[in-house]
Amino acid sequence: MSEHEASPRAPSAPLHWRVRACRWLWRGLCFVWGTLIVGIVIGTIANLNTTTTDIPLTKLYIVHLAQTYLFPIWSSLGLLAMLTLLSWLGSRDKQATPVRSRSEQNRIHMLRRLRMRYEQLLAQSLDEWIGEEIAHLYDVPPRLSRQWIQEEQMACR
Repeated sequence: MSEHEASPRAPSAPLHWRVRACRWLWRGLCFVWGTLIVGIVIGTIANLNTTTTDIPLTKLYIVHLAQTYLFPIWSSLGLLAMLTLLSWLGSRDKQATPVRSRSEQNRIHMLRRLRMRYEQLLAQSLDEWIGEEIAHLYDVPPRLSRQWIQEEQMACR
């Protein structure tokens, strides 16, 4: 979701500057992590392909770097991990749902009730229509066909 798209909960609420900055930082850090991991993997594969089989693994370039520059590597990875965590936490949208006015709440409630009543009337009219069709097909009075439909509906529940 881009920073200018509307949230489903708050139709037109602008994002706070901190959230926008953290989202920008999050995208950048995802790129940095991806580049770092891909670089390590490609470097290791290239190193394995260019060394002979009798050379021990401790002579690999990545192992040599990890043993020689232990503190700078771990402190850089720790800083990168901390920045990633902070940017992820800060980029989450924490906007509360807007409080609806009383008239809007009443409108939503009325629309739900109207929909439910409409569905009930539709089901009732379909039952009556089916009852008439069954009565016509089997030459029975419509009253009996409606009773048969009601019995079938009760059996299905």
